[in-house]
Amino acid sequence: MSSLSRFIPEGFCARRYEKEYVSKYRDLLTIYTDGAAVFSRYCYGEAACLVMEVRGRDAGEEGLIWEAVPSWAAKDPPLPCHLTKEENGVLWFDGSRLKWEFLEDLKTDKEHGYSRTRLLLKKLFAKR
Repeated sequence: MSSLSRFIPEGFCARRYEKEYVSKYRDLLTIYTDGAAVFSRYCYGEAACLVMEVRGRDAGEEGLIWEAVPSWAAKDPPLPCHLTKEENGVLWFDGSRLKWEFLEDLKTDKEHGYSRTRLLLKKLFAKR
């Protein structure tokens, strides 16, 4: 399948998905219009916190390519790579039965460097 950014509506910088609950982690996948991607894993419970965050990019037919994945992360549920199915806003990766459900569209994401100013500059200087 081609680039995941095709799912992002006009006027938004990113779309966030949450993996179906089946483990002790809450997994979020954020895909940006410029092809960047962020995988975030949080633990559940009273002391819920960010366990790890991995940045990557959408390489189209090659899937999601992740940078600097911690070695201990291989023991936990794997990071999504190849989109195998899309249906009504729900995504499935790597032939898994676990689904990634649409969570929200983001107009900005300052935490990951997508402020209003940066987005405006990208629009103004985008190759046409």
